Amino acid sequence: MARRALICNSSPSEALPQTTKAVLLDPELFETLTLIQTGKVRPVPVVLFGRAYWERVIDLDALVDEGTIDPKDRDLIRFAERAEDAWALIREFYAEADQVDAIATDA
Repeated sequence: MARRALICNSSPSEALPQTTKAVLLDPELFETLTLIQTGKVRPVPVVLFGRAYWERVIDLDALVDEGTIDPKDRDLIRFAERAEDAWALIREFYAEADQVDAIATDA
């Protein structure tokens, strides 16, 4: 079964096609995460399909333990099993972002 990562900027785009025969960690995925971590870009939803697969490929807890990433950086990645789940996560992300923007402009 193919695994895919989806990086959604203004419109969803496929960032990382995966097959079970080869593991190719796309620099675009990590570049996007780094830009979000460092505040160089506004956060965008990062959705990886197949939680069990990705948790084996990228051990976020180990990266936290080694001090490579901050514990809150784990929250930059969301997991989905189905397209409908990914769409719900993307919609939720932007609904929360709109609320934050509304609060910021009211202050």
